[in-house]
Amino acid sequence: GVEQLISSIILPSTSDSQEKSIYVKDRILYDDMVKQRVQEIQKLRQTGHQFYNEANFKEAENYYVQTIHQIKKLLSTEAAINNDNIIVYDQILCDVYLDICKIYIRLDQYSTAKFYIRKSEDFATKLKDELRGARCLDKQGEINMLQCCYSQAFKDFKKSLDIKLSALREEKEKKTLDIADSHHYLAKIECALDQYDESISNCRTALSIRLKLLGDKDVQVIESSLVMAKVLTKAFESKYDTALKIYQKYEFINTGLPLIGSSGYNNLIITTLYNDMGRLYYLQSKFDEAMSIFQKSLKIATGLYGEQHSHVATSYLCIGIIYSKVQHDYDKALSMYDKSLIIRRKLYEHGENHSAIAEVYSNIAIVYCYQSKLDEALLMHQKSKDILLQIYIDNCKSSTLARSYYNIGIIYYQQSKYDQALSMLQKSFTIQQELFGEDHSYVASSYNAIANVYNKQQNYDKALSSYEKSLCIRLKLHSNNHPDIVQLYKNIGTIKCIKSEYITGLQAYSESLNVLIALKGDNCPDVAALYEIIGHQCREQRQYDDALWMYQNSLEIRIKLYGEDHFGVAELYNYIGNIYNSTEAYDKALEMFQKVLRIQLSLYENHNHNDFADSYKKIGNAYHKLHKHEEALQMLEKSLRIRVGLPEQNSKIASCYEDIGMVYFSALKYEEAQFMFQTCLDLRLSLYEDIHPDIATSYSNIGSTHFIQGYYNEALLMQQKSLDVRLKLFGESDPEVAKTYSKIGSIYTCQCRYQEAVSVYQISLKILIKLLGEDHLDVAKLHANLGKVYYKQFKYDEALAEYKKSLVIEIHLGEEFHIDVAELYSNIGDIYCEQSDYSAALANYQKSLVIGLKLDRKKYFHAAAMYANIAKIYHSSYKYDEALLSYQQSVQIYIDLFGAKETRLAPLYKGMANIYEIHGKVEEANIMNQKYKAISELIERKNSNQATTSMPQENDSK
Repeated sequence: GVEQLISSIILPSTSDSQEKSIYVKDRILYDDMVKQRVQEIQKLRQTGHQFYNEANFKEAENYYVQTIHQIKKLLSTEAAINNDNIIVYDQILCDVYLDICKIYIRLDQYSTAKFYIRKSEDFATKLKDELRGARCLDKQGEINMLQCCYSQAFKDFKKSLDIKLSALREEKEKKTLDIADSHHYLAKIECALDQYDESISNCRTALSIRLKLLGDKDVQVIESSLVMAKVLTKAFESKYDTALKIYQKYEFINTGLPLIGSSGYNNLIITTLYNDMGRLYYLQSKFDEAMSIFQKSLKIATGLYGEQHSHVATSYLCIGIIYSKVQHDYDKALSMYDKSLIIRRKLYEHGENHSAIAEVYSNIAIVYCYQSKLDEALLMHQKSKDILLQIYIDNCKSSTLARSYYNIGIIYYQQSKYDQALSMLQKSFTIQQELFGEDHSYVASSYNAIANVYNKQQNYDKALSSYEKSLCIRLKLHSNNHPDIVQLYKNIGTIKCIKSEYITGLQAYSESLNVLIALKGDNCPDVAALYEIIGHQCREQRQYDDALWMYQNSLEIRIKLYGEDHFGVAELYNYIGNIYNSTEAYDKALEMFQKVLRIQLSLYENHNHNDFADSYKKIGNAYHKLHKHEEALQMLEKSLRIRVGLPEQNSKIASCYEDIGMVYFSALKYEEAQFMFQTCLDLRLSLYEDIHPDIATSYSNIGSTHFIQGYYNEALLMQQKSLDVRLKLFGESDPEVAKTYSKIGSIYTCQCRYQEAVSVYQISLKILIKLLGEDHLDVAKLHANLGKVYYKQFKYDEALAEYKKSLVIEIHLGEEFHIDVAELYSNIGDIYCEQSDYSAALANYQKSLVIGLKLDRKKYFHAAAMYANIAKIYHSSYKYDEALLSYQQSVQIYIDLFGAKETRLAPLYKGMANIYEIHGKVEEANIMNQKYKAISELIERKNSNQATTSMPQENDSK
């Protein structure tokens, strides 16, 4: 500025050479004096710069203010000052006011900073200096960026760049440091706006100019490189290594800078570099390296400046985050946060009202969340929010403030205060959407959080809509390559399954699985967990083969990761066992549950654990299904003994008595079963009084025991008690209520009260169709029960209609080879027999036989019954050879299954004897008649014994 002043002096014209000579001499002396004073002023300003670079902002401001006072003093006392001198002083004042502005930006005192920007702008306007005006715009943009007013900041930086380019249009070389500054600022704002490609482009431009003009060891070059590394870290997981190389390069260069150890600014750069590098290590899950680099940053900062420095506070904060989120050492985390908080409170003259203070409170809140201290966490988040409201009092549309609303909303969500959570999250969403537009990661996160609240409120339509909006944004931003996309597909799948949209629900789960495998590979704990979740959904829809496949995939991964003896492996064996139970593959279910028990025995030192009781129970129930009653009782009694020895197990003890009762019931030991069911009922009545679903179940079990023994009045009383409890609990909108009506219908049927049976069956049917729809197995069974009642009433057409309805449902649901379907064909055949339509009867018996032959051995007796029915049809149709063959096949199956004394053999032997007599085979006929007589005598003796020893006291109740 001084050289410009001297070179632009205009000398006054005179004809007197002597005067001219004297004037020139005086003028030179004057110019030397001005030059000396300008140099003194600039020296004051330079001292201010030194203090600023050392982060000693108070002393920096003191020297800047002295500079201003010195200029003002000169302007007021110097008489012979001309316009050229004023221009130089105005230029210095313009620059110094901007220097002071920088101090208040560093202190987050944005209102004061703006005041000094306006001061600087006034001088720039007075000077008509476009370049200095553009620098003021840069500072205005920086404030807007720090206040998260990104849109306005971008406009400021863009306008500044345009002005600079215009001001330098006469220059042949436009690649000046001012132009580099604008590209640098644009790179930072675009990084904040997630505009990563544009940010990288501007960063490269700034970096190329600064490298050319300053060399690769200059602070400004390092700043641009660090912005580039930050963009790579934030935007591209695949570029983490590249970002790390940049940090490592400038870590090495900084150790060679001449000002290291003497200039605070360069050391601020290195501590910033270390903190950013530490965050990168954190994102890479290299937590030890992150902690090491944060501690290195802390050591440098404290060594240079002691404890009272902003970068020391930042290092403490970063170390606290590692303690909190990685090591879960919450006491150490809180200690670090307290240190950071104390430093920041002392540094900033506004005390609490500083964004850095708010940041600490927010991290303390996260620790309290980990400790489940939600009230304390909420208090900290609210403190953070209140500070931010004071900082951004003129700008409530701040993303930092939006984040605070978001955090508070999440706490309310965790506290199940869903209305308050929704209010906070919607405030956050409104701000973020206005700041960033629709396609931004913050907006996607808000949609997701709002959807979670709607989900908890069971407002599934709104939840699904918000999840899908969040997913749409994520897919635009990240294609299919982001962890949040995995969770969003999973959430959408869950909601769709809740809404019974099972096909699209499973499609969403499959998409989630595909993205997760692409991100993390096949052998990953999260992949195993997702296979498990999809397995649960398939099981709920009775897609047992698909469920089994999912569970087995999950099991394979966990065995690879953890070995056989692991709780997660035991859990999968348990789920697979449940599937085998559902598909009646009880031998395989038993094998799975035994594996679970073996793993538990290897992992637990104390074998009297609740998990052992569960395993013994499941093994016992599997033995029960396999008709191995002694083994079942042994396992269930083990489970009972463990339960009795554990605290607060009464409800499970009652269930053990119930399971043991079921085994006795299956073993035809009805008195023992009755005792167990009654013991279970008494225990449940002591726990729940008389209104509880388990009590209704106990009444029903006792009723079933009475029913099987023929005590129909007692059975009816128990089932009506069960019904009363269920109606009080659920009204007529519960499947169990429908099942109880059905059981009452069965009792009425056995009492020959057919019209009452039809009435209650129809009530049951109406409830089930309303709850489950027409296509459900329970609905099919009720149609079949109605058919049986109509059959007993000789209403064959009505019976046939009900059987056919049941058959259509069973086949539609894929149960065409189930014993229930075989029985339906058999029942339909019986009706056609009664109607003398023997060809139709034979066709249905043969269909039933085909199914019966495919059943496992335990249900093979059905094939024997069908052979017998077919034999009777052939016999009555005079097709004796075919009849004889069918009789023989039926006899062979019965003998294989039940022995030669099976009572159902008697009519078969009688039929065979008749055919042999017709064929004139007297010897064979005599043998069959003798077998028939022997079994008939056995039946008579058995009936006689039952009449004398087991006849109920009240004959009319049977």
